[in-house]
Amino acid sequence: MSSLGNFRSDSLLLGYDARGPDSVTLNPSPPGSVAEGDSLTVTCSAAGCKPPCSYSWTLRNQMISSTSLLKLTNINRSQTGNVWSRQCPTEHHFSTDSKGSNPGPDIKLLNNSQTLCEVTNSKQSEYTWNEAGCLDTGYYTCEAGNNIKSAVSESVQLVVRCSPRLDHRVPFQKQFAAAVGGDVTLKISVIANPTPTFTWYKLTDGNKNRLGSGDSSTTDVSSVGKLTLTNVQQGNIGTYQVVVSNGAKNTDLVKNLTLDVAGPPNIPMNVTAWSNGSHSVSVSWIETFNGGSIQTFLIQYRADTTSQWTNLTAEFPEKVLHTNHTAVISNLQPGTRYLVKVLAYNKYGYKGFTEEQEALTLIAGPPNIPMNVTAWSNGPHSVSVSWIEALNGGSEQTFVVQYRADTISRWTNLAEVILEKGLHTNHTAVISNLQPETRYLVKVLAYNRYGYKGFTKEQEALTLIAGESLVPASSNKVTGEGIAVGVVIGIAVATVVVTVTVFILWRRGYVCASLKSDGKQSEARVHQHVSLDDRMHGHGNGKFILL
Repeated sequence: MSSLGNFRSDSLLLGYDARGPDSVTLNPSPPGSVAEGDSLTVTCSAAGCKPPCSYSWTLRNQMISSTSLLKLTNINRSQTGNVWSRQCPTEHHFSTDSKGSNPGPDIKLLNNSQTLCEVTNSKQSEYTWNEAGCLDTGYYTCEAGNNIKSAVSESVQLVVRCSPRLDHRVPFQKQFAAAVGGDVTLKISVIANPTPTFTWYKLTDGNKNRLGSGDSSTTDVSSVGKLTLTNVQQGNIGTYQVVVSNGAKNTDLVKNLTLDVAGPPNIPMNVTAWSNGSHSVSVSWIETFNGGSIQTFLIQYRADTTSQWTNLTAEFPEKVLHTNHTAVISNLQPGTRYLVKVLAYNKYGYKGFTEEQEALTLIAGPPNIPMNVTAWSNGPHSVSVSWIEALNGGSEQTFVVQYRADTISRWTNLAEVILEKGLHTNHTAVISNLQPETRYLVKVLAYNRYGYKGFTKEQEALTLIAGESLVPASSNKVTGEGIAVGVVIGIAVATVVVTVTVFILWRRGYVCASLKSDGKQSEARVHQHVSLDDRMHGHGNGKFILL
């Protein structure tokens, strides 16, 4: 019985790709972290160089040092990136190595439950960060296993230091409100590593009064600072400042928050109204500060021919500060100008409506005639037709396709009923069970409940000879090239035959000279007329007629 070998998975390493000399070392060696404003000196040593090694350090393809010593002072975030030495590249990555495994294992690198990379039947896997961010901090696990032994794993921790900054995943609220005698909590969400401290101040007449650190909570690199005020009085109203720090030099995050007496919400912003049909108007707005209490939005509208406003039946609750809302007003009159306004209110009341916005509903009527109609045939028994959908006239439109052979006058409707998809979208229909080698005329009609404006212009398509079909050029390169060569040769042969025939006729005197006023003969002219029978698919007989 043959041996399958032993399964073994080495530890997960944070390392380098070393090339060139026998060995290369960095001092200090990673992993490590550097805060903004600090200095860093790294020495690259290469052993076994014959002749002696030369060194160069580069950042973003730009050389920053030509010696074995890399010295950086007053480091800032613009220096973030992959630094390379010609003898010892230092692009940091996680690498895994499973030696002695047969068959090769399946390897996964995970951050919590998220799979970062996965390889199968391989003894090594790696994952590289071009620029690691604060949110990349965490434990990374390598799992390796094959069908001989269950998976084993090793974990390593990656720590990325960063100064405090707003957590972009949480909307930043800078306005708060409280009723007199009530309670309120000011809060701010940040990302920072190490864990930051929060210091709160009350700004009054240019003075900065320290209030303390308040409460805070931290999950991984996300922190939330809170300042709770109880039994709020008029003297508590004003501007508050929070300073977030985690020890990095000159990188404190400073934000001002305002506290107002709870009251009506602010008037919504960026109100817009428009109409895409004959019986409806749409309106959108952006939510503003709610005044310290949950707000609701009311929409009013009226035709410009009346003075009475109507409330939209639906009311819209708040979402999140600065989010967008959209509503649709239905059952309106076509060809009418409407005025629309929005009101935000809460338990304290309201400040007023937005400015009125105008929107003109479309005039109801038959749809416009479809555009860009094209007909073609790829076989002996079918014709395809395509068109672009035009404005529907304010009511849902339907399309009818009619066709007939050019030898008859009666039109036939395509059995399929084709519904609208959307303005300027493309439609395609196929007419089947046709006769081969026959020229067909095709036209399209768009109609709605108001009627129709007319058919499109007729389009022609000639079905192919029975047994033939068009082969796409991309599907058979040899056939496509053969057709092209055949056409060129055919044209050349026809040209030679015509030239020789005309020459022979001229030599035998079969020319007709037209008399001019001076009694001289003009240059003989020969006209070629070819009679083509459309149903013969280009197989007509050529005839020379002497004039």
